Amino acid sequence: VKANKSNVRFVIRRLVRVFQVVSIVAAVNVPIYIMLLFADWIDK
Repeated sequence: VKANKSNVRFVIRRLVRVFQVVSIVAAVNVPIYIMLLFADWIDK
């Protein structure tokens, strides 16, 4: 099946948006995770 140009562009745009969301979520979650890890480590 040959994908036409507009379809390929749509898929690429969808992937870029998913990647942006994932990177934002990671940027928010990683510092929190590290803080919790350090807090747990300091308590011991």
